Amino acid sequence: MTAPAQALKAQARRLRAALSDEAVTLGHRKTLDLIARIHGWRDWNTLSAALDKGLELPAGQVPNLQEDPIMTSPTSGERPQYLKTTFTDTNLIATFDTLPTTIGQWTRRHDLEPAKGHLGLTQRYYTRSDGKRPLLAIDFNRDEPIAKIVNIVPDKGEDDISLTESNTLEQDFVTALRPLLPSTVGIRQTPATVHLRNLLTVETYDLFRYHSANKSTGNSHPNDRERWLEFIKAAAAEGLDDRDEHKDLVRRALLEEGFAERHAKLIADDYSRHMEMAHAMM
Repeated sequence: MTAPAQALKAQARRLRAALSDEAVTLGHRKTLDLIARIHGWRDWNTLSAALDKGLELPAGQVPNLQEDPIMTSPTSGERPQYLKTTFTDTNLIATFDTLPTTIGQWTRRHDLEPAKGHLGLTQRYYTRSDGKRPLLAIDFNRDEPIAKIVNIVPDKGEDDISLTESNTLEQDFVTALRPLLPSTVGIRQTPATVHLRNLLTVETYDLFRYHSANKSTGNSHPNDRERWLEFIKAAAAEGLDDRDEHKDLVRRALLEEGFAERHAKLIADDYSRHMEMAHAMM
């Protein structure tokens, strides 16, 4: 997004807060549309598209960036980075199942692992008993020779684990694990932009991942819709809302889970509508 677009979003946040003080509740998207109309545009999508194409707003329409302290952040809008660890080999599940129960300071949690995986995935969980009792989850793809560390979250009732803490814990696990693995196992670690899973507990992210059994139909089946609404309720309680950044994380995560672009966009749009309603009822 351009700087003017970010500043206009800041105006929308302030307008939404002011309306809330007057007992008027509007969703983030509706507030953006109002900001666009105030500046003479049909809706936010039209204004946003114009800004993306490099259109400069006339004098008087560009908000003062200093009005919103968010825009003065030293991060300059950069997204935080998290560590992405993947393992590759022909039979990773069997390899991990032959490892000791304790790996460094980490202990395998058989009690959390489902008897059967979901949608071609098998999960393994490890936890540490120190500090926030972090729980680390690994997803194994049963159809491909790959596994990923997908989340590190605190045990229930504990404070959140920051991105920096998560990276340190993940590196600690991999460092302890590396000498126990055969030389055929490849380990790749790269930084990646923040992922939807970093904002949710393991349980809530699993609701998201398993809400649709048939990705070719999106989430139109009644059972899929029920699981989807369970995810919305849990995610709203954990701090997700209908802001554009969260909607985009949902869309990208759906693509990663195997949804077609068309269904990912439709479900992401549906996410915004349901999340707006969820917060209105909270």
